[in-house]
Amino acid sequence: MKNSCKKILVFTSVVAVLWFVVAPVAGAVDNKSKNVENDFLFQLLKEGQTMSIELVSGKELLGRVKRFGDFVVVIEIEGIELLVYKHAIATIKPASRSDEP
Repeated sequence: MKNSCKKILVFTSVVAVLWFVVAPVAGAVDNKSKNVENDFLFQLLKEGQTMSIELVSGKELLGRVKRFGDFVVVIEIEGIELLVYKHAIATIKPASRSDEP
């Protein structure tokens, strides 16, 4: 076997081993963070209080969480439901009394 073929075979083997060792650990972290996220959003849904949602663009939304899924949150703002992708959300916090409509 040529030297370059041996290097490719070794590299492929190392990548395959890393995939089976690292992937489950990364998945465990994702599941924990997903549970914290879902618990937080579910609590907001139950309470129904007005929240301040800051987007990564800097825009602030004031509304109530109506529903959520793996990738989106539905927020009700003045009777209109708005679908917001989770990756667009920077922070969610209770709205101060002066912010509430």
